[in-house]
Amino acid sequence: MSTRTSEGWSRRAVALSGAAALLTPLEAQAATRRVQFWATHSGGETLDAADGTGNPYATLLIYMMAVSTHALPRFADDLRDRTVEMSAGAMTPETAPARFDTPWSLNPTPRGEKRVALVLTFSDYSASDDAPSLPGAAQDSVRVARAFENADFAVTRAHDPTRAQLPDILAAFARASARAHVAAIYSTGHGVEVDGVQYVLHRDHRIGDGVAGLARAARWHDIACSARGKRLNLTFWAGCRNNTFA
Repeated sequence: MSTRTSEGWSRRAVALSGAAALLTPLEAQAATRRVQFWATHSGGETLDAADGTGNPYATLLIYMMAVSTHALPRFADDLRDRTVEMSAGAMTPETAPARFDTPWSLNPTPRGEKRVALVLTFSDYSASDDAPSLPGAAQDSVRVARAFENADFAVTRAHDPTRAQLPDILAAFARASARAHVAAIYSTGHGVEVDGVQYVLHRDHRIGDGVAGLARAARWHDIACSARGKRLNLTFWAGCRNNTFA
């Protein structure tokens, strides 16, 4: 029997953010072409399942990447509505900017368009003091990477990287995406959102350190900024956006 829990410790979990920060010129230019997707609203939680079905948002993203021919705004609306329905209202996805006009669509791939994707997931929290591991996230890592490959993306899959490995992974993807037309990042894992800033927790994060410990976490802003496609950048956060320390 599978247990469906919030993707986080004690039904609490992950987060990301467009945190305010100074941008390099290249980052600022890429930001004007970035559409951000979240699996739930700010303060909300997401679901994780260990029975092979994973996160409902990931499941629907995979499905829609395969079948949707709609332009990106309609794609975002459909992904939101289907996720609300599949999660029985537990998850309400958001997109930023909330309204945008981007004629690009996943299918079919325009002739000559170069696409790259980073699938970055954290699931093994056995080295943490209080954050349980996320078996559903581990399964989604494989499923989502395959979906991007089927959509003609060259995929880099980084599953459970260490704290020391993450900067090199992001730097390498930033270089690769700067040479591509379209770049995408899908990520999930434990994290928190505090005062609008979203943090992704490393697998050895100590929950007992409270808010002070977030200084050692990764910021979603920094992860998202590594998508630097010339035409379009898509970032997907599939985890929670709640403040577990409130």
